[in-house]
Amino acid sequence: MMAESIGIPSVTVVSTSFYALSQQLAAAEGLAHMRVAVYPGTISIETDAVVQENIARQTIGQIIAGLTGTLDASGDDKGVHVQ
Repeated sequence: MMAESIGIPSVTVVSTSFYALSQQLAAAEGLAHMRVAVYPGTISIETDAVVQENIARQTIGQIIAGLTGTLDASGDDKGVHVQ
């Protein structure tokens, strides 16, 4: 979150069950528009192969969108909807 607060793009990666919590923590830290990529499932109980497949098929695109998108002066996403 420190990078975001000084204008450096970053993306937090969370599993599905932690998405709501990540939004609450971001808002509490004054980063209501923090970019979050969601990994579908629970990494700790999946095989390496499943994790790699899920990242390649779903999560990596969210990470790239979050890192390459821009925020306007109000902090609102400009066409970047990472989730």
